[in-house]
Amino acid sequence: MKRLLISLAPLSLLATAIAIPASAQVADSAAAAAAIAESASAFSRALERGDAAGMASQYVDDATLIPPSGRLVTGRDAILAFWTPRNPDFRTLEHSLTTDRLVITGDVAMEVGTWRQQGQLREEAPIESAGRYLVVWRRQADGTWRMQFDSWTAPFPED
Repeated sequence: MKRLLISLAPLSLLATAIAIPASAQVADSAAAAAAIAESASAFSRALERGDAAGMASQYVDDATLIPPSGRLVTGRDAILAFWTPRNPDFRTLEHSLTTDRLVITGDVAMEVGTWRQQGQLREEAPIESAGRYLVVWRRQADGTWRMQFDSWTAPFPED
């Protein structure tokens, strides 16, 4: 019996060692989800301000956009040019991103969700639109999360 207790002692230590990282992973995942939500919100607020540089700052240097057209836009400078307003008569009044699913694995996270926007062309009535998005996030050395890949659908057709 004494031999059995002694041989179980290492298993008990191993179980404790495994349990600690599991709880730490839960806390890390919660912190990562909060940091990702903060970066997504910063992107939306920058879009509402028409701040292309603020939007581009939420991407890693070698990020890739895949807009509804399917054209690849790679690198932060190209992303900045893409988000620079091309139509000065249109402005985004409200923008939001709602996460439907977030999977975090180490320093990489995959997010699927719904984007919603209210925009206005000149002085016309505001128009609401929505679509889906898929983003791959990458944790930076400073703990912030930035977009590595960003793809979204065109607005849903009106019902």
